[in-house]
Amino acid sequence: MSSFGQCFMTSHPTATIVRQQPVVNVGALNTIVDAVCNVGIEAPEEKMPTPSVFLQAADLLHAFPINKAEISPFYGEVNITWKNGSDRVKATFGPEPGMFFVYKECFENGRVTFSDLDEHANEASLRQSLYWLNTHHPNVR
Repeated sequence: MSSFGQCFMTSHPTATIVRQQPVVNVGALNTIVDAVCNVGIEAPEEKMPTPSVFLQAADLLHAFPINKAEISPFYGEVNITWKNGSDRVKATFGPEPGMFFVYKECFENGRVTFSDLDEHANEASLRQSLYWLNTHHPNVR
């Protein structure tokens, strides 16, 4: 059984996973599932992300560099965070199937000096946010 199956079945022992479409990037799926399962959940009331949230993240992230990102669960969500110095971009999937948003922010002297939330994110807006993360310079916005 894959790491996805082992991790998910531990949290949802009676679940059956049925999917019509193939996963675009099995490597991304395994990376996300491994990271979430290794971190685990912190609070007893916190739930693991559903299979559809894992699959949504893997499908969208097939062309993105997730090997250097921080990946963690949060109350049914999958959070993928990229950092560059004191700036970051966070892609959040879930907790409901189909939910996806991108948040970017800058810190200076421990304070948030810029933030932007895209509640209607898609692959193009994530790509643009990661471009921003890797090319912008402080004080030039």
